[in-house]
Amino acid sequence: MANNIPELILKDISVEDGKKILDVSILPTVPMCATLEKVFIDSDECHGIYKITDKKIGNESSYGSIFLTCCESEEKVGKFTLVSNNCDYVAKWQPIIDLGAGFKMTNTSENMINEAKLQYIAARHGLAPMIREVMICEDGSIIIMDALTITAQDEILADVDDVDHNIKILKTLLELLKRLHSIHIFHGDPHFNNFMRGLDGEFYLIDFGKAQLTKNIYIQFRDYEVFEDALERLGIPYLIKAFREEIDKEND
Repeated sequence: MANNIPELILKDISVEDGKKILDVSILPTVPMCATLEKVFIDSDECHGIYKITDKKIGNESSYGSIFLTCCESEEKVGKFTLVSNNCDYVAKWQPIIDLGAGFKMTNTSENMINEAKLQYIAARHGLAPMIREVMICEDGSIIIMDALTITAQDEILADVDDVDHNIKILKTLLELLKRLHSIHIFHGDPHFNNFMRGLDGEFYLIDFGKAQLTKNIYIQFRDYEVFEDALERLGIPYLIKAFREEIDKEND
């Protein structure tokens, strides 16, 4: 699988209601949209529509906001219509911020598509939450993905004295990075808040905004430098020691 990297080609496929519809190869359909209210579309996962709620999750930043998202579906049973809501999803809304004089933030629609592509590849290998929909709007972009529960950092800090459990988490995160590099993806920002448990209890990498596809092992090595810096900021000596022991094993 490591050498079988799918080609991701952005191409026009049709025009509907005056709006260009784009296909990002193995990704779901990407429509152009103007406002948050016009982005709800169907997908293979949700046999209805995704509805982005106003409930924010986590802290807002210039890199975007996360909203709880539900799949609302209807089923006809005789004379009745049953409506069900599955809220096991989140939407990452990332606005394009104009700084004036023609300058824009790096979170452009092109970068958002690249982020979605690489997260989607990682998700297909069980390394990231699955992408369900991608929407590129005039004023920003939206990625709908499977929901997550707790960051690795919060779980570790909740019980710093549980040495065995936290070392196990550390080794799990390093294994995730190693597997990501085996499919030639460099994450770019693997600090402890960018590893989260999914609803299935497994850890996943999130936030592929700085990721890139590369076979350059020196670029991939920078992920471990970022990881070590984050570890030192946590300031837990036994985890720093365990990290260096794991890296020494890899280098032997």
